[in-house]
Amino acid sequence: MFSRPPQLIYVLLFLFTSSCQTIARRDSNNPSFGEVAQKIFTKPTDIEHFTKSGPIAFTPFINKHMDLDGLGTITFDYFRSELTGARPLVIISHGNHSWKEAHRYQGERLASFGMDALVLQLPNQKKWLSNGDRIAQVVGRMSPERYLSIILVGHSFGGSAVSVAATKNPSVKGLIYLDPALVHERIKDSLKTIKVPAVILSADPFFFRSRKQTAFKSLIPSKPKRFIVNASTHDDAQFPSMFSVGGIGVDPFTDIEKQNTFTALIVAVALGLSTENTLRYGGLVMQSAIDTGLVR
Repeated sequence: MFSRPPQLIYVLLFLFTSSCQTIARRDSNNPSFGEVAQKIFTKPTDIEHFTKSGPIAFTPFINKHMDLDGLGTITFDYFRSELTGARPLVIISHGNHSWKEAHRYQGERLASFGMDALVLQLPNQKKWLSNGDRIAQVVGRMSPERYLSIILVGHSFGGSAVSVAATKNPSVKGLIYLDPALVHERIKDSLKTIKVPAVILSADPFFFRSRKQTAFKSLIPSKPKRFIVNASTHDDAQFPSMFSVGGIGVDPFTDIEKQNTFTALIVAVALGLSTENTLRYGGLVMQSAIDTGLVR
């Protein structure tokens, strides 16, 4: 177990400068996460509810830093929901050669549905085993008084990293894999010991096949279900994507509808994991995506 720094990390997350932008609030009152979830659960389990921003205002804190024990300093973006009381936290890891900015819209969408989002910038080449340790340290510094649950999301090799982290901290309550790839055979040992609910959201193998992705389904004891977003690419599991935030400004390998589908499913699954500690609610929303031909 990693030691907690002298000041709780949530203090670092919340006491940033007042110059950060606050997205306009639709309701002048700050509800609790329970109230937000209750309202959502009274609606039909339709993916359409999650394909646009939710009802909660949020404040983004961009390019903040966290010193880790023996593993250097990482940068992160933090999207804080304007709620009263404790709420879930979703931590997102990018993939190989990518950046945290490639998942910015996913973080924003999560926050708009009452779940704080922490989007990490990790070493993006060759250090994916130690990146699992970095994520584990981040998880270990989160205050249980502030966060009801912690869900890890990993894209590509980031899926390998969150698998390592999930085995090191019991605060992790669920895993969402975004077209994950196995970076090293040693990751298999972590997969075999994962005890929390997990789901795999995959690109269409007709367009892209992630490296040894079958290991995630076959080795995790719960045998997580794999859902394919039809006609999607590996980059569609990001939003906006690594190329669109890079030098060229656009990504010819993405389709905004497919990116929106991945993002909507992340929100629905994370919401269910945070409230029920199961994939039941996410599965119901997934079925609506299957019925409309978005997913198979």
